[in-house]
Amino acid sequence: MGKTAAKVLSDLKYENVNPRIGDGYLGWPEKAPFDKIIVTCSPEDIPKPLVEQLREGGRMIIPIGERYDQAFYLLEKKDGELVRKKLLPVLFVPMTGDSEDNRKVQPDPTRPTIRYGGFEAENDGIAENWYYQRQLTRATDGAPEGQAYIRFENVDPGRGAQMLQGMGVDGSKVSALQFSLRVRTKGVKLGERPDERPALRVHFYDVDRRELPSDGVGPWDGTFDWKRVSKLVHVPPKAREAIVRIGLNGGTGELSVDDVQMKAVPR
Repeated sequence: MGKTAAKVLSDLKYENVNPRIGDGYLGWPEKAPFDKIIVTCSPEDIPKPLVEQLREGGRMIIPIGERYDQAFYLLEKKDGELVRKKLLPVLFVPMTGDSEDNRKVQPDPTRPTIRYGGFEAENDGIAENWYYQRQLTRATDGAPEGQAYIRFENVDPGRGAQMLQGMGVDGSKVSALQFSLRVRTKGVKLGERPDERPALRVHFYDVDRRELPSDGVGPWDGTFDWKRVSKLVHVPPKAREAIVRIGLNGGTGELSVDDVQMKAVPR
C-alpha cells in the first residue's frame, strides 16, 4: 500500500509529500520535530517516540485505548508535557508492531460484552464506547432504566441514524448472543431498501475481516410505548469479531432505546 501511494504521488508530481514504510509506533526521527501528527491506528497508550518527535506547541490526534474501547484524543505539547483532551469514542484497527506486542489488556473473544448499554456514562453529551453516532440525542427525560436513554430521529429516508459498538467474538466457543433491550417508537417507517430497517443488527466477521451472515433484533415500525424486546442471535462458527449497530438505519421517525443487555451462550 505504501509503494502504491508513493507511485501515485510521483505520477501526480507531488513533491511535498514524503511516503515512508515502517512501524508507526517508532515515528520518523529523521524528519522530526513535527508540528502535527495524525495517527490512524490505535495503540493502547501514546507511543513515547511520537511524543518525543512532537514539536513544542505541536498537536497530535490519536485513537488510544483497549482493542474495542477507544477514544480520539487531541494532544498538545506544552512545556514538554502533553495536555490531553478527550474527543469522542472511535474504533480503529490496532497499531501493529511493538505497540500490539506490548498491549497489556487483551480482549477475551470467548466472553463478549456490551459496554455502557444503559448510556449512563457520557462525555459532553456523547455516549461512551458507542461510535459513529449519527442523528441521536442522549436524553434524560423519563428514562425507563437509570437516568439516560438514546433517542434517534430522522426525516430523510436512507440517511443514517445509528450508533455502533465492536467486540471480539470467537464463534468456535460462543454459539449465540442473547440480547435484551427496551424500545420505544413514534411514527417509525421502514426504509426503501432491505437493509434500511430500524433495529439492532449484529454484523459478524471472520479472521480476515470478511463479512459473515448478520442477524439482529427487530425491525420495529409504527408507534408504541416503552417495551422490552429480546432475541437469541446465533453466532457463525467462523466469526472472530462483531459490530453491534442500533438505530433507524435509514428508516424515519423517532426510535428510543435503553438498557441494552447481551449475554454470551457457550458452544
